[in-house]
Amino acid sequence: MDPANEFLPYAAGDAVFALEPRVRKALSGRPAEFARAAGAALAWEYSGNLTWIVEQPDASFTIVNGKFVPRGIPEGSGGEEEPSQPVEAESERGACRHYRRIPATLQNLLVGHIHLCSPNRALASGLNSLLGCTLELVDKERQEEALLEELSASWESLDALFEWTVDMRNLPDRQDLLNRIVERAVAVRAGANAILWIEDNGTLMPTAWVAPAVPQPRPLQTGIVGRALDQRSSLILRRAGHLSHILDDEPELREAASVVVVPISTQSQLHGALEVWTDDCVEDFESPHLRLLETLAMQAALVVENDRLYSIQLESERLRQEVDIGSRIQQSLLFSRVPDRIEGATIAALTLPSKTIDGDFYEVVDYNPSCFDVVVGDVMGKGVPAAILAAAAKSGLFRSLCQLMVDTGRREIPQVDAIVTSLNAAVARQMISVDSFASLSYARFDLVQNLVTFVDAGHTKTFHLRIRDQQTFILQGDNLPLGVLQEEVYQQVAHRFEPGDLFVFYSDGVTEARSPSGEFFGEYRLYECVREFAHLPVEGLIEEIRAAVIAFSQREIFEDDLTCVVVRINPRSPASTETRESRVFSSDLKELYRIRQWVNDLWLRWAPRSHAEDALYQLILAVNEVASNVMRHAYGNDPSQRLRITAWVEDGKFCLELAHTGIPFDPASSRPPSFDGTRDGGFGVFIIAKSVDKIVYTRNDGDWHTIRIVKSFGPGPDQTSAG
Repeated sequence: MDPANEFLPYAAGDAVFALEPRVRKALSGRPAEFARAAGAALAWEYSGNLTWIVEQPDASFTIVNGKFVPRGIPEGSGGEEEPSQPVEAESERGACRHYRRIPATLQNLLVGHIHLCSPNRALASGLNSLLGCTLELVDKERQEEALLEELSASWESLDALFEWTVDMRNLPDRQDLLNRIVERAVAVRAGANAILWIEDNGTLMPTAWVAPAVPQPRPLQTGIVGRALDQRSSLILRRAGHLSHILDDEPELREAASVVVVPISTQSQLHGALEVWTDDCVEDFESPHLRLLETLAMQAALVVENDRLYSIQLESERLRQEVDIGSRIQQSLLFSRVPDRIEGATIAALTLPSKTIDGDFYEVVDYNPSCFDVVVGDVMGKGVPAAILAAAAKSGLFRSLCQLMVDTGRREIPQVDAIVTSLNAAVARQMISVDSFASLSYARFDLVQNLVTFVDAGHTKTFHLRIRDQQTFILQGDNLPLGVLQEEVYQQVAHRFEPGDLFVFYSDGVTEARSPSGEFFGEYRLYECVREFAHLPVEGLIEEIRAAVIAFSQREIFEDDLTCVVVRINPRSPASTETRESRVFSSDLKELYRIRQWVNDLWLRWAPRSHAEDALYQLILAVNEVASNVMRHAYGNDPSQRLRITAWVEDGKFCLELAHTGIPFDPASSRPPSFDGTRDGGFGVFIIAKSVDKIVYTRNDGDWHTIRIVKSFGPGPDQTSAG
């Protein structure tokens, strides 16, 4: 018993209470007739109380005030019953000395016990079999009645569902529908009352009711209703006795005799409860009533859920309009329009977001008709947050590009590695603070030199198809993505191409698109698609890539953003043949790597196809030695000074001039190196002189001092002079 309200769950005890009269009535029929004819005693025990069905004066027990009282037992007899009950024993003919206590079980419930005392063992066995058949008959009759009740309840539920369907068409207002549901709930039992509670931010709000008094809001976990909601199951309860105090938290149940509480819920959400009660004790609520009320509760849940979904739909429509606006803004901010003035190449791009707004972006930057950059990036994540970071990365890209142009002191194109390094320094702190990062592929196409210089910042592998022999190349570096380390220094790589070649940049949304079986689209399928349709214009090729991914995944909405950019090098000769570039570097020894890389890239861009690779290695060795000598000796290891380096091609030779404002070098003061170890120094000048064709030192008082190096693209003589 619940001490708070003195209600008991309507469970096994109530079912036994309902079955007991049926068993008593059945025992009073044929079993009683057979017992009288055989001179046997028959008694019924229920809830500890014993009553006679057929009494016999010579039975081995009697009943006093409903209790079992054994009579004399012959000495030496024994059995399996407890000491307070007689045991089966042999005696003279006609005496009821064969005793049995038989459990009466129906529907897996122990209803009571049958006490049987017969003159002999054979009669006892016969009566036992008859009693078993009687109990089985009672069980079948109860099952038939239960089936009829189920059919009746199902019919009433279908009728209620039909009426509710009619109401849904005629009563579009939510409150009217809930009022009709409560009206049907009180019609289940004459004199019933009902309250329909709806949960609102942890409070139960009375939404519709038929009750003597207006119900008041209450906390969600209050009383019987709170118990049903906590268990998420229906409850039938009956009065166990008169209340000894007033129910302060559920005053409507002060005089209640029988109560039903049914949760109002869908699979995903609990909305409230339907509470129905009666104040009379004529008849309790039973299973058929519960099923009908559960049908009404389901209807109430549909009404509340439809109203909630309609509100969500209105809000979603408003958000959709805002997202559509954001998507159009994103198209203009994150996705570039291909410039019209690029000569010698055609470009096409495709992006399919996993949501209306995504984190992929691409950009095409043209510097002149023969030089342009292609940038493809992918910010970790999806939706608006990823798009915001992508916009920040793209904005940072242009800021870095502009700042580097200002730092050089002239309108020259910054190197790719410097741009990406500057971009990472600008955005890394913000990305690290929000636990995000961005992969990036940055490629510069020089159509004059047929050279692509690229930086791979953790992005997918760029695919290069050489049309002449269908050979494929994978452009991939080993740099970290943007936003991982703020001090990361990015390295660029140079790669040659030919007219007619194809380059494919893509995000992982292409290769990681999944089939219904979970298989990835993969790089191999992408490469094969490019080879198969390489003869098409770039717009047709990129459409075939899109169609292949859709056919493979069997869907048009993808789990990740899908971006692809295709570049074809046109088979016509570039117009420009300019071969001269200048850059300014700091005098920090860490800049030696960037100087070597820059010279390497220029050599690869300007050198003829038949150039000697050893000549390049010798040139880089000499340049590294000259630059390091200037940093150490001319500037005294001061990293704040500048070196201006200019490179050009003249008479088929690679020329380079390094200018500085430090202490000038006098080649006449340098003595040859001592190879026997007797004297230090002189090796640097010796290495430089042996590595290049010509080196010229020039002193300009009060101005820049220069060191000029000349190196043929093939093997050449060693020459050294001073100027």
